Amino acid sequence: MNNISGFCEDKPDRAAETEDLYNRAACGYHSLDKDGVFVRINDTELEWLGYSREELIGKMRWEDVISPASRKVFRDNFQGFMERGHVHDLEYEVLRKDGSRFIGLLSATAIYDTDGNYLISRSSVIDISDRKLAEEEQLRLNRALRLIISSNGIMVRACGEHALLADLCRSILDIGGYLMAWVGYAIHDEHKTVMPVAEAGYEVGYLADAGISWGDNERGRGPTGTAIRTGATQVNQDCLHNPRMAPWRDAALKRGYQASISLPLVEGSRTFGALTIYAKEPHAFNPQEVKLLEELAGNLAYGIAGLRTSSARVAAEELLRDSRKGYQLVLEHAADPVFVVNQEGRFIYANREAVGLLGYDAGQLLAMGIPDIAQEAEFEKAWNLFEQLKARGDLRREIALQCRDGSAVPVELNAVSLPDGTFYASCRDITERKRHEDELKAREQRYRAVIETSSEGFWMVDMEGRLREVNDAYVRLSGYSREELLGMRIPDLEANEHAEETATHIGKIKSDGRDRFETVHRRKDGSTWPVEIVVNYWHDVGGFMFVFVTDISERKRTASDLRVAATAFESQEGILITDADSRILRVNTAFSEITGYAAAEVIGQNPSILNSGFQ
Repeated sequence: MNNISGFCEDKPDRAAETEDLYNRAACGYHSLDKDGVFVRINDTELEWLGYSREELIGKMRWEDVISPASRKVFRDNFQGFMERGHVHDLEYEVLRKDGSRFIGLLSATAIYDTDGNYLISRSSVIDISDRKLAEEEQLRLNRALRLIISSNGIMVRACGEHALLADLCRSILDIGGYLMAWVGYAIHDEHKTVMPVAEAGYEVGYLADAGISWGDNERGRGPTGTAIRTGATQVNQDCLHNPRMAPWRDAALKRGYQASISLPLVEGSRTFGALTIYAKEPHAFNPQEVKLLEELAGNLAYGIAGLRTSSARVAAEELLRDSRKGYQLVLEHAADPVFVVNQEGRFIYANREAVGLLGYDAGQLLAMGIPDIAQEAEFEKAWNLFEQLKARGDLRREIALQCRDGSAVPVELNAVSLPDGTFYASCRDITERKRHEDELKAREQRYRAVIETSSEGFWMVDMEGRLREVNDAYVRLSGYSREELLGMRIPDLEANEHAEETATHIGKIKSDGRDRFETVHRRKDGSTWPVEIVVNYWHDVGGFMFVFVTDISERKRTASDLRVAATAFESQEGILITDADSRILRVNTAFSEITGYAAAEVIGQNPSILNSGFQ
């Protein structure tokens, strides 16, 4: 008895500190019995859930505070956990009392009696909601970027306008991960109809019954009609609550459309249609994603105009075989500025787009030639290009033309020789494209700067596991130089997997598109350190993996310290905890074994009961 009394007098601060550490930990702690019922929980997790301790302990199960999908995860793992004794990094969607949710990452160990029977779990829960949200946003941005890259290839390969639209809609689903996409053109009829011309995804008659207009009427005030009428992007983040979706709400929700974006297709100053994309979750389009999708729509409109101009050029060549008057009817309506030039480099025809681009009237242009619209410093280059055209029969270059007001406009020149010995030249204004290219280049530089200055390591790895790019952070973490790392493969750095296992893992990442896991890397000096890996697969150009490497040494140490603190209370030494009035609040198992008092006998009593002589 004296030993216990002395212990209680010497170590109350330690016990209180341990309990305080348990309750105020940065993560949640709880214990479940064999039926999954709460038997213990710390203050942190109680605050997250919004329940009182009295509502949970002995009354509610873990399954009662997780979503239906997460219940399946629990049922699939709980029996195995009780048998194995441990489980790590299970993700659960946790339901608060007020109905809100957060994502919890759970790890647990099992406590057994002396006969090996399961007693309770010791479970830790980390709220990873912010991290999951950031990962999902980054994934959406990566998909949008890959979609833009893919669209460039689609436009290069397109053999016609309808094929371009159909292929792009399919790419929006396959690469962008969206639910449905369609393109509609504005028809200038009495009802200002929007006519669907291409679609892909889960549509099931939606467009046939939609009756969308681009006029200022009830069926024209939705996202698609408004985008065409105003020429501005329309983002619908919530089909259920957006009043402008009223005419289509039931049909949209029935098909799983929760959010949408409508992007105008613009040629010059004219909006001729819209690209509309649907997502399966509300609030799916963040500002960065909207900008990237606007760029996609701009590229699509550019590609459509190019195909139409190409068709006009073919028609012009056919008409030139018959008469001068015939081709003028076609070329006057071409989307791009068009010139016809004779063997001396003089203009014998310029359409109205050419007049509008350069600022001269038609009569002035027909008295001019190639040198008159070339920049002064580019005269020689302009004549050299003309000589190349005469020698080769075709020419495609980016050049700058001199306008009447002295300004320069960048154009993409496409020129061919015609059967009558003259030359056809279309000059597409690429001012906007140049601006987009500059923005893309600047964005790429920003991304590279972010990666290079990040405290996290970064790799770009090919599908053979060879490192193709690394950042400074990983150089510092690993102790290798950049040159050494770029000659290495993943197994040279990976301490947990053999080469065969790494090859299998790469195949799984290619199949799933991404992965997140913990492993151990090996430094140049032979030491190892724990890391968390987040990897995304990019299928273009033979396939690459973008890998972010986070040093989790400190996190591992902290988690270990917290586990030690949580188990300290269940040590072999007798421990009791009292309140400010010296009433006993809790005792551990060792206390009962040493003193002979059951917990129920002493809780609420003064520690002086230990000197009463009853035991």
